Amino acid sequence: MSSSKSHIHERLEAGDIKAFEMLYNEQYTPLCHFAQRFVFDLDTAREIVQGVFVYIWEKRTSLPSDISLKNYLYTSVRNKCIDYLKHQNIENEYKKKRIKEVIEHGNNSFSIIDHPLDGLITKELENAIKDAINNLPEKCREIFELSRFEGLKYREIAEELNISVKTVETQMSRALESLKKKLSHVIKI
Repeated sequence: MSSSKSHIHERLEAGDIKAFEMLYNEQYTPLCHFAQRFVFDLDTAREIVQGVFVYIWEKRTSLPSDISLKNYLYTSVRNKCIDYLKHQNIENEYKKKRIKEVIEHGNNSFSIIDHPLDGLITKELENAIKDAINNLPEKCREIFELSRFEGLKYREIAEELNISVKTVETQMSRALESLKKKLSHVIKI
């Protein structure tokens, strides 16, 4: 480690805001580009890098003194990017599960209150599900809603609509395929 890096480290530890600003100005842009290679979004990359700098400032007195600050910053940004991607994966899996539940079992209210991950489902997802159902062809939507929201069996739907069970099966198959396609844009893969 060069003496100037060691000097910056010492100044940071002493609470020297100028040393922090110098480190920030020197490393912020390269770190954002580095983070963007992981998360593919500049705004997200900036948030991650800023979070790391906040952490560095808050923990300046307890940072390991035998490390390069530059290496520490890059390692921290990489780890935060990985954490972010893991969180995105969990959120996407939850969205997939939620969409699957609605498609397969129906859920007229789309309510997710009392679910531990309720904050992950946004109004956008709920609206996307409703729009996808509402955009089904009229007969197809009616059959889907009778099956999923009213809980009717295919035979009961056929009797109620005066159509064959085979028609109900075909329309349900079309509805499910259409919903899967229309909702695929909501989930980042």
